[in-house]
Amino acid sequence: MAPSSFDLRKRVLSAWDACGDADWVAAQVAVSRAWVHRVVQRRRAHGELAPRQHTRWRPAVLAGRENELRRLVQERPDRTLVELRAALRTSAALSTIWRTLSRFDLTVKKTVHAAEQQRPDVQAARADWAAAQPACPVASLVFLDETGVTTDVLRRYGRSPRGTRLIDHAPCATGRPAPCWRPSA
Repeated sequence: MAPSSFDLRKRVLSAWDACGDADWVAAQVAVSRAWVHRVVQRRRAHGELAPRQHTRWRPAVLAGRENELRRLVQERPDRTLVELRAALRTSAALSTIWRTLSRFDLTVKKTVHAAEQQRPDVQAARADWAAAQPACPVASLVFLDETGVTTDVLRRYGRSPRGTRLIDHAPCATGRPAPCWRPSA
């Protein structure tokens, strides 16, 4: 927004000098009462009519470090903002890091699979189960709703490029190896 003209400032100050009523001056010149007070205070403090100089914005705290931040997210997509700030060795506010990440077009969705699925014995048991599935009578199947089960040893969110989902694995929470299901012979 451009500063007000010197002519307007002169008229406001001469009206102020005549009556000293900010409400009346504001109504006469069609400006706000607060602006009248600012012009009067500026004259009182600095003895001038000129508006104060516009300040320049400082450069962004993370300017030039976007590639480093992108690399840190790719290395460990589930890092928290606090961990990213520590890895960057910066004092930037968490909101600054969040805004920078939002420009990378990332999502924070994450799908977690049981880490046991990667073990060879579990993979073999799953293959056996999938092979035996067509012969299994539907009436004998039991379904468990495990939507509320959490292991509390994993991070629920992580960053990945928009359109993709971050896949992670978590150990079983029992503390002992999960028993493998074997189809009966």
